[in-house]
Amino acid sequence: MENCFKNKFFEINLDRNSKYAEIIFYKTTSEMSKEEYKSSILEEMNFFISYNTFFTLYLSDLRDLLFVITTDLQKWSAKHAADFHYPENMKYAIVLGTDIFTAVSVKQTSEELAAASNKIFDVKNFDDISEAKKWLFFLIRVKNLSDSKKSDKFLTKK
Repeated sequence: MENCFKNKFFEINLDRNSKYAEIIFYKTTSEMSKEEYKSSILEEMNFFISYNTFFTLYLSDLRDLLFVITTDLQKWSAKHAADFHYPENMKYAIVLGTDIFTAVSVKQTSEELAAASNKIFDVKNFDDISEAKKWLFFLIRVKNLSDSKKSDKFLTKK
């Protein structure tokens, strides 16, 4: 895992081998203005556009997000995110914090995004980061297990 981007409000970590990306928001988001929110979303999108690799496993760790996304910002986020090119087999896990107002605003934003992007990827909300990662990596583990059994059978036939 490599830390590839960091600002006052969040950091982005990547594992290119597994095509996994995570964004971790900080408590400093309590100081975020609407304009800083918009700027941060655009920074995040531009960061991913600059990479040639499509990340198919994406985790947003919002446990420390302390910024309530207003209705106008939800619509703004969905509009801009809908223009982003997502891989068809993308899985997106959202780990919510305990602040109820932030959690509700995040859920509403992800619903706006799903509607705007015609929901071409799987999105699921979690309270626990380990459960989110299990969900994201489940098919990879199943595939790897299946591949290893195939090679075990192949080896035993010789």
